[in-house]
Amino acid sequence: MDDQKTMKFIAFLALLPALGLSCQINYDVWLDGRCFRQNYQTSNTYSNTFDICNKENAHLPVIKSRDDNDQFISSLAHQFGYAFWLGLICDGKKFVWADGSELTYNNFAADYTCSNATVDRRYFYGNDQLWYEVLTGNYYGVNNVVCEAKERSASTCDSFDLLQTGQATDICYKLQQKTTTWQDAESTCNKEAAHLAVIHDPKLNDFIRRTAVSAGILGGVHIGIQNNFTTNTYKWADGSEIDYDNFKPGFPNPKLGDCSMMDTNSVAGQWVNIGCQNTPLPFVCTKPAFVASNPQPAGCPSKKQYTNGDEIFSPSFPQAPGASVCDYLLMASDTTKKAQVEILFHEMNSCCDTLTVYDGTVGSNMLGSFTGYHPTPINIIANSNAIRLHWNATSGVHVRGFHARML
Repeated sequence: MDDQKTMKFIAFLALLPALGLSCQINYDVWLDGRCFRQNYQTSNTYSNTFDICNKENAHLPVIKSRDDNDQFISSLAHQFGYAFWLGLICDGKKFVWADGSELTYNNFAADYTCSNATVDRRYFYGNDQLWYEVLTGNYYGVNNVVCEAKERSASTCDSFDLLQTGQATDICYKLQQKTTTWQDAESTCNKEAAHLAVIHDPKLNDFIRRTAVSAGILGGVHIGIQNNFTTNTYKWADGSEIDYDNFKPGFPNPKLGDCSMMDTNSVAGQWVNIGCQNTPLPFVCTKPAFVASNPQPAGCPSKKQYTNGDEIFSPSFPQAPGASVCDYLLMASDTTKKAQVEILFHEMNSCCDTLTVYDGTVGSNMLGSFTGYHPTPINIIANSNAIRLHWNATSGVHVRGFHARML
């Protein structure tokens, strides 16, 4: 890694404590950058819900302030209107949260005490925002499973591993040893904002082969090349062109299928095409590493109007934007063309931060409204030559905000 690359990477790491990174799979950013997931399941015991969260390396929710309590009811709980178990227990002397911290704020429905006589009690958050105590195992009326991820990733690659390439962008990769079809493997990668391995040079190809072989995978892995049915040409799963080709002689063979694998038993790690639904294999996911480039100043931008090719950011991006309300006007340079915007990335608190996209310079025709975490691009086309973005963050803490580009 050269000096410039090293400095860029160090600068990125310096930002991590302030901004954090994305939530783990199936979790979303809800409150102050914290990661939660919820789903409705009838009659959940405390132990059943505890086990569900624990298997996902998560814990039951922790509430440490009045703001936390109120925002839970306005976002998580209020969405379904059902109670959920809290990550609160009595250790015989004091109340303790699931993250190990002691109770400093409570919203108990009664004057509950903690002693050796109450260690078998558990607590749930009711529809009225009050916390109720019940005997362990004797209550089945909690119909909402809510889990909080123990911690957010401190890696540039979230749950993936980092490969420093020495190029403009480092690569995040994950080897999945379970066997599945090409299409199911690609779907699994997509859930973590990645694709089946996209390979643009022999060094990465060799690295993927060696990684698979080190894990004892000698029968091949899925990689991200698929035939485009419309053009009958092969492309990478992320839409990029094939600028590096390692197909075996005679491949791709039109009689064999429209997806591809790497032969890990071959020193050269060559590729062959296979059927997309009938060849279960392990697989490798890849995605570009997030790089904290082009840092933005605090506050709404002074620029009042954007046009084709311009980039648009939330205040302070990629650091937390804080509470802020900003409006952005996007005008197509050709007034006869429809305006287009691509939301490249957004990470917001679902409780209280939104980016809303409107059609035209005036009016209320909404084209989309976004919150939570979404790392992959979203393309929006207006019905006119103008688009308005309305950024409304009432929290804006421990998240990165948004990055968009006018097309």
